[in-house]
Amino acid sequence: MQKAKVIQCGLGAIGVEVSKLILEKKDIELVAATDIAKQLIDKDLGQVLGLERKLGIKVRDDAGEVFRKTDADVVVVTTSSHFERIFGTVREALSAGKNVITTCEDACFPWTRNPDLSRQIDELAKSKGVTFLGTGINPGFMMDYLPIALTGIMKRVDKVRIRRVANMATCGLTDWELFGYGKKLEAFNEGLAKGQIGGFIAFRQIMEMIARALQWGKIDYEEEKEGLITRSRRVAKAGVVEPGTVYSVKQTARGLKQGKEVIAFEEFFVINPSLEEDDLEVGNFATIEGEPSVVVNATGQQASQMAATTAAHVVNSIPAVIEGPPGLLTVYELPPSPCLPGKE
Repeated sequence: MQKAKVIQCGLGAIGVEVSKLILEKKDIELVAATDIAKQLIDKDLGQVLGLERKLGIKVRDDAGEVFRKTDADVVVVTTSSHFERIFGTVREALSAGKNVITTCEDACFPWTRNPDLSRQIDELAKSKGVTFLGTGINPGFMMDYLPIALTGIMKRVDKVRIRRVANMATCGLTDWELFGYGKKLEAFNEGLAKGQIGGFIAFRQIMEMIARALQWGKIDYEEEKEGLITRSRRVAKAGVVEPGTVYSVKQTARGLKQGKEVIAFEEFFVINPSLEEDDLEVGNFATIEGEPSVVVNATGQQASQMAATTAAHVVNSIPAVIEGPPGLLTVYELPPSPCLPGKE
């Protein structure tokens, strides 16, 4: 394929991972980078990425102008988990005739929360002949693309059940506070009630994507969160979880069709999960009930390297997005994105 040219928009943890991986690939070229952090502006991207060499790419804060004036095929947006917050940036990129890939969780199926904004993005992308895609490891693969693909070998699907356990020991301070780690249960529940403690924001979007893929029509949605208490001391990058405090957020969700549960999600965001104490193994465990039923357990290094796997799926999706049909797409509407070759 012709070498794809990419603009990286957002240089947080995921943006840095994406940028570094692009530099390793044979058929992809990083041509520009943008961010709004004052300490990064006008720095060489090589310095920002912690490399020992300069790349000749200065980080800019005027994203719209960069999109308009830079010859590129794709803009990768890694700035927010909320669709409404990336909408302006995405609109500028699409208006400049650039395809867009984003790790925004909302964007995996933005019709759920933002139908009007989604319609605008879809219409703009089609008018410009370019594609918009939200993807990553989750959402983007483990709890949506993978189970949807598995149903392709079935005669009938009755229920989709997915259990995911993520080790959050290397999370930053922002996520540490968001998940309420190290809090007493009373304080955790108070923060949960006030909306100060969160979790995964895209369960409903993923469920509606699966329902649409399987042509199930509208489904009703229910969700619950609870804090789990540790009996042992757990040391993590952002802090220490003492015995008797919250070490995990358990988040469950149900999708119901005519009162019958057809999709069930269960996710644990854990600090150093233990089979012995917690009965939790890090990984993604999918069971598709029907004829014939399918069970796939995905463990291994990918289960604990979320930043790396998110970046990999974004980068490996670049050719499919460039070649895909115009408009706002979801991951199951594109062909598989195999690992792209590295430089020799």
